[in-house]
Amino acid sequence: MSTSAPSRTRSWRSLTVRLMLAQTSVLLSGLVIVMITAVLVGPDMFHEELIDAGHYDEADGLDHLEDAFRSVSLMALAIGGLTALCIAGLLSFYLYRIIGRSLASFSTAAEEVAAGNYDVRVTSAALGPEFDALAGSFNGMAAKLSAVDTTRRQMLADLAHEMRTPLASLKGHLEGVEDGVVALDEHTTGILNAQITRLERLA
Repeated sequence: MSTSAPSRTRSWRSLTVRLMLAQTSVLLSGLVIVMITAVLVGPDMFHEELIDAGHYDEADGLDHLEDAFRSVSLMALAIGGLTALCIAGLLSFYLYRIIGRSLASFSTAAEEVAAGNYDVRVTSAALGPEFDALAGSFNGMAAKLSAVDTTRRQMLADLAHEMRTPLASLKGHLEGVEDGVVALDEHTTGILNAQITRLERLA
């Protein structure tokens, strides 16, 4: 239960959901403004048009026509607005899913790089020059990190190779001294000091 709750929280806070909510809010705000404008302005304009057409003597008929106009207008706006909202919502959902997948691929690739896999690359989702630039920058960063890691590994390998000879010499002479085969004289100590100096240069 402790894992499902954070998962639901992340899903509601995800960029895709927030973008869809923002888009829906804009569409609903526009729809409300259009409906209010139609209610406040439409009947008066319709009334003036009827008077200009010569129907100013039919008071009861005008009221009925204006009420019908108001009702039909609101219904048409509501149907059209809801239809537009549904279509825009579907299109937005499709677009935001593409964006979400692209961002998810970037996140996965970043985790791979953080884990030491510098060969991972991301592909552009064809969402515009901004995403293309982001993909290019990420791939360039991964390539540079790969080159740095390769250089580091090569340097460590070279260092290990350079250290192997003096260490082998030190070990051989010390074993010889312990076994009594090599005398611990000035010549031997000179060799040991020379190998130690060589190791110090590599440090």
